[in-house]
Amino acid sequence: MTGIACGHRFCKDCWTHYLTTKIMEEGQGQTIACAAHGCDILVDDQTVFNLITDAVKLRYQQLITNSYVEVRSFGGC
Repeated sequence: MTGIACGHRFCKDCWTHYLTTKIMEEGQGQTIACAAHGCDILVDDQTVFNLITDAVKLRYQQLITNSYVEVRSFGGC
């Protein structure tokens, strides 16, 4: 079982499936919330990296980089 700051815990396979879907199908990066219904606590990067495959890690890194570039391009920092 793996949990995050909110205390919600799920098995590794459930987390892996959930995170892979969020990253690969929904295009979410740093804004992935807990898998528990109604919980808005974000899953930290280290947890994501520990639970996803290498191919998904590449996509996750692309999403994070694109998000950073968008913020910088529009004067967010």
